[in-house]
Amino acid sequence: MKIELGFLPRIWISDAPDSGGYFPFAIDGEMEYIIEFSLDREKETEQFVPKYMHLLNKFPLFVMAEIYDDQREELEQDCHLLKIQFETINPKKKNDCFYKIKIDNNKQLEVIYPFLYGNGSMNNMVLWSLETDVFSYGKRKFKNTFLNRDKYTVIAKMNDNNSIFWISYDGSSVIAISNDNHFSTINEITKKLPLGVNYEVSEYGND
Repeated sequence: MKIELGFLPRIWISDAPDSGGYFPFAIDGEMEYIIEFSLDREKETEQFVPKYMHLLNKFPLFVMAEIYDDQREELEQDCHLLKIQFETINPKKKNDCFYKIKIDNNKQLEVIYPFLYGNGSMNNMVLWSLETDVFSYGKRKFKNTFLNRDKYTVIAKMNDNNSIFWISYDGSSVIAISNDNHFSTINEITKKLPLGVNYEVSEYGND
């Protein structure tokens, strides 16, 4: 398995939530490190993330995920079967619903992650945090919003050592936003990559 790693340029990051940009949700607090993990194949992405989370060993994971209506029943059945705590949050949208889910171990993650990746790759919003629940749901002013109206969105509160992950547009990558020094350099990040994972460093322009 091969991945690409790179630090996103700060010039790409908007101070306000940015639909179609970085990021389509609100972030309160400082962001020290913003790293993109890119994989070529969907199946590899589904395999990589549970293995990587297992090696980071920062459970529980707190998930905020927008799930299509036709997948909700199966997701809830799996949560009940595995004794996974969850609650629903009305996102003020038709046909889908936000779930707040607490994942305590890798066995639970291996079952739930295909739901998360499947919805994230269809551009539903899917995020998770390590060890601490940092998510809420409320109104914020978006960049370039028509008529300058506030919109409902996920809000992530970043404190010292917090880390959150977001499945990026079309599921093409997973982006880590962190204040943990583990994510400060490529060398530190690669110490926790699963066995058999090779990497290349991505160099981004500032355009």
